[in-house]
Amino acid sequence: MAESKFSIRNRFLAILAVFFSIFLLFALYTDKAARITVQDSQQQSRQLQDVGVAVSDITNTLHLLGIAMYQTTLFDKNEQSEIIQSQLEALAKEITRLVSLPSVKSNVELYQPALKLSENLQALTIYSQKLLEISNDFEQKYPAMPIMLDKLRPLNRDMVGLIIAAIDEARSELDNRPSQEKILALLRDIRYVWSQLVSSVRVFVANRLGAFGPPEKTLSIIQKDWQLYAEVVTDLLNQLEAFNQNDQLGLIQKDALQQMKEIHSQYQVYFKEAANIYMSDNWRADKTLLKNKVDPVLDVAWSQIYLISNRINAYSQVSMNKYASTADKLSNYIWVAVAITMCLLILGYISFEYLIRRPILDIAKALEAEGHGDSRIPHLKQQVKETNVLVKAFADMRNQVRSRQTRLQSILDNAGEGILTLTPDGKIEGVNKAACYLFGYSEKELIGQDATTVIPAYVGLSSQHEVSRLVGMPEEREKVLPGEQEVLGRCKDGRVFPMSLRLGHTRVEENILYTALVSDISERKAMIDRLTQLAERDSLTGLYNRHFLMDELERVVDRSSRGEKQNIALLYIDLDHFKYVNDTLGHLAGDKVLQEVTKILEKRARGTDLLTRLGGDEFAILLYEVDELQAKATAEAYRKQLAEYVFYHEGNAVDVGCSIGVVLFDEYMLSKEELLSRADLACHLAKQSGRNRVHVYVPRDQQDINIMSSDMGWSRRIKSAIEHDEFFQFAQPIIHIKSGITLSNEVLLRLKDNKDQLIMPSGFLPSAERFGLSVELDYWVIKNCFKMLSEQSLSTSGYSINLSSNTIDDEGTLEFIENQMCQFKINPSQVIFEVTESSAINQLTQAQIFLKGLHLLGFKTALDDFGAGYSSFGYLKDLPVDYVKLDGSFIQNLAHDKVKTAIVKAMNEVVHALGKLTVAECVEDATTLEVLRNIGVDYCQGFYTGKPESVKESRSNIHYLAGR
Repeated sequence: MAESKFSIRNRFLAILAVFFSIFLLFALYTDKAARITVQDSQQQSRQLQDVGVAVSDITNTLHLLGIAMYQTTLFDKNEQSEIIQSQLEALAKEITRLVSLPSVKSNVELYQPALKLSENLQALTIYSQKLLEISNDFEQKYPAMPIMLDKLRPLNRDMVGLIIAAIDEARSELDNRPSQEKILALLRDIRYVWSQLVSSVRVFVANRLGAFGPPEKTLSIIQKDWQLYAEVVTDLLNQLEAFNQNDQLGLIQKDALQQMKEIHSQYQVYFKEAANIYMSDNWRADKTLLKNKVDPVLDVAWSQIYLISNRINAYSQVSMNKYASTADKLSNYIWVAVAITMCLLILGYISFEYLIRRPILDIAKALEAEGHGDSRIPHLKQQVKETNVLVKAFADMRNQVRSRQTRLQSILDNAGEGILTLTPDGKIEGVNKAACYLFGYSEKELIGQDATTVIPAYVGLSSQHEVSRLVGMPEEREKVLPGEQEVLGRCKDGRVFPMSLRLGHTRVEENILYTALVSDISERKAMIDRLTQLAERDSLTGLYNRHFLMDELERVVDRSSRGEKQNIALLYIDLDHFKYVNDTLGHLAGDKVLQEVTKILEKRARGTDLLTRLGGDEFAILLYEVDELQAKATAEAYRKQLAEYVFYHEGNAVDVGCSIGVVLFDEYMLSKEELLSRADLACHLAKQSGRNRVHVYVPRDQQDINIMSSDMGWSRRIKSAIEHDEFFQFAQPIIHIKSGITLSNEVLLRLKDNKDQLIMPSGFLPSAERFGLSVELDYWVIKNCFKMLSEQSLSTSGYSINLSSNTIDDEGTLEFIENQMCQFKINPSQVIFEVTESSAINQLTQAQIFLKGLHLLGFKTALDDFGAGYSSFGYLKDLPVDYVKLDGSFIQNLAHDKVKTAIVKAMNEVVHALGKLTVAECVEDATTLEVLRNIGVDYCQGFYTGKPESVKESRSNIHYLAGR
């Protein structure tokens, strides 16, 4: 076929040259007309531009001046004075320049607003001087401050001195006068309440100054708190007066009482006077001046500026009208150009029809014929260079498509996954070799068969009607076809197996085909089922764990919020003497108790009940479709069974027993936490009533006086122990498994009761947490450990100190630790601070900041109870700790549990991969230690390697491992 010399490109260039010449003539004429219009308005534009620049400068300077005047209430007064003065001077220069412009002088509409700006400048100068004067005088700025400094502060100092003098006299007379003990307690209460009253005054002032956010909502609340404290002080002074009436006060106390009454009365009067000022709008003189004087002047100035700007815009509009006239002329020229363009487009279309479209249509018909197997080369009547190249490309493409089709079939036959091609009605149209191998059929046997032959539940669709709906409604397709789903596959021999299915679709020749990718997932599913069981089940008893129970409770609450009636009861079971078994017979015996109790509970439970282990010796049972009588009867049955249970171990017999709390779900219960909390409280009341009891929760339990009294007693006992150093510190060594050298000693607290018996941490730490004493308790431990380290040689091993979540969250903890380190001059590498996994994850960001702060001070850190109920690996990489202590639940019975061994090995490898060292807790025997050594765990801790001993008794056996 002869190739044409005239290409589409050459013909297009020729048409373009003609088109360009015509438009060039129009462009020259249009340019001349536009130039004349521009020259006419150019002079007026320059004049308006000068005025606009002057107005813009004044606007910026006035804005900065307003900001500077308001910032005098926040920043350094001397610096603000200089800024305000410089802005006033700049504003004066700019207004003078505006007034002096010829275009302003010659225009009355611009000149009069400019003169008014000068008048505003004078007023702003006067008010700025007054503002700076007020800001530099603290008492003038805050009218109530003289009362605070000259009245309230001296009265507080005198009051405190009188209370201390009276307390000193009471202490000196304790042995001679028995009544002084009550008087001393009363004086201490007065001192405490008075300090709270003074603190509320300080909080009131600080809140007014904005230290705690918007004061409008809280000032009245704080004032009510102050009034309450004042009434309490008055009542306490009246009680002290009763002792005075009975002539039981000392001489100093009598005199102090009268003076304290007078001071208290004066203090109330002066505070109310100061509070009235602070509650008024005039509590700060500088803000009043800004609001009443400065803002009106600024508003007038801005109105003059806006007036000038609007008039400039009006003059600019005149120039725009001139441009509009020119644009009308240009529009006429453009319509002429459009007519010429239309003629050229018609010419272009004719050329396109005969030189491009029809040749391409012939080539398209050849492509269609190729698709039906008819091989022919198209013959073109009108030939150009490009169409000839296209015909040649068509022939090359045909060869490449056939080659690729051959290669694609080879890839499909060698693919690892089975591939099925399905028609919309569910028939198998094509398969690869992997699919044939997977189902045990030959390709010939599968072609034409229904998909349900190998996939009984085809795509999870219940009927062929839904397949048709899927094809006919594309918008529903994504809802029915998720990315990957699990279905059952069926082999030729009838065997059914779990299978992964990913279904896609494509359109071929107006028809939809579905492509199914299938693979056997039997092994993967078995592994996932095992991991799911580990996540939802307690490893020791096999019961569901706390996490699973909380999820179920959340579902109960959700169903209730949707209006479904829930006849559900929750039983909270706490073993009465489990702690005795653990402390006297060891953890292995404790584990055996838990396993035997689990079997007892499982025998009694219905198939519909949910039996879970919450942790430690606590169990929970969720009963469905029960009323109050049935729930209580069920709880009694469980209690009787456990009351009859006796645990035997190495000749010892222990009656375990239990206390059970019962709570019934009601429609007003807001959360799963509330449900569990009520059950816990009911169980606690059952124990308070003498153990081995069942208590059904009622609303008045929340305010139970016995519980509050008991907790308050513990609160006072803990405070007294902190103040008088009555805690006993025990230490349990952490041993390097390979060398046997002590890394550190974990500090464990004990407290003696009235019978001189040691109380374990579980007896007083919960009360410390509830009453906010955990931070003070941790501070006491830190201070005493640092003191002991300062008295020991550097060669001794250090201490490992546990910190509560409240201590981590306290902003002053790092500063306190640093101060104690400097005071006792200790080596920080001798101390390891431990935080529990739950505390770290619940406040992850704060824990990261806190742990990094400890590292900067030179201390080591450890993550305690790792793996207890959380997906820990996801958070471990984000926590900057040196040691990871594996939770004891994974270590107990390790040598006889392959699953636990695999879990500990996996955790150890992950921790080491993150560059951290591992510590195994609760090591009870030599076999467990040997398993840990084979796994590669670095350190261990437990009764086998060292029981907790008093720090004073074990100090000589402590060896510090340098470099760790």
